[in-house]
Amino acid sequence: MGNRASAAIAGLRSSRVRRWLRAALVPAALTLGVAPYLGMLWEWLAPKPTYINLSGAIYLDNQDTTQFIADDTWFLVLGLLAGLIAGGLGYWRYRRGIPAMLGLIGAAMLGSLIARHIGVALGPPPIAQAALGVPDGSTVHAMIQVKAHAVLLSWPVGVALSYVCLIAGLERPPRSSEPIPAETEGEADPESTVSVGARGPGDELGSRNGRDPVEDSALAVEQAERGA
Repeated sequence: MGNRASAAIAGLRSSRVRRWLRAALVPAALTLGVAPYLGMLWEWLAPKPTYINLSGAIYLDNQDTTQFIADDTWFLVLGLLAGLIAGGLGYWRYRRGIPAMLGLIGAAMLGSLIARHIGVALGPPPIAQAALGVPDGSTVHAMIQVKAHAVLLSWPVGVALSYVCLIAGLERPPRSSEPIPAETEGEADPESTVSVGARGPGDELGSRNGRDPVEDSALAVEQAERGA
């Protein structure tokens, strides 16, 4: 019996672990599959820095740094949107599945690195390579890059934010039954109050003598017959 019980417990634990792993790995794999497309979208939307060749020296075209800021901003926006959508789909499929949420967050962190790598690889080469053979006075586009590394966390932050907001907004705890006030518990039943007030004289007399009112009424009838 002991061996069967231990085997059943071990089988239950292994099945639970497999279920948790499946709930974490399936959404993680789907998230990693989206990462390359997110990188391609970022490369298409992000503005490319423009450089100019002036007498053999390479400078920014107009010393405008907003292009680099725009690269980070686009990555931040795309990461947040991807995280919010992934968190919403994960909640819709697994509800309060903590393994699913952890799998999505971990995959989103790795997916941000993959998306940045894909976007940089598909974009223009670094300025050292792009400037080779550029005529004097001509402009050239150079590599896009993420300057603020904190934006790489936008995807996992979006997942966690979406998941937590959906749990807090849609899964409210059930209301507990309200306790009955002490005053209500001590109140007498209206019917019992009416019945007590409607007692006749015989009832009161019987209750005073400690006898049943029915016995008193029978005794009164016998006395009346004897007197007659």
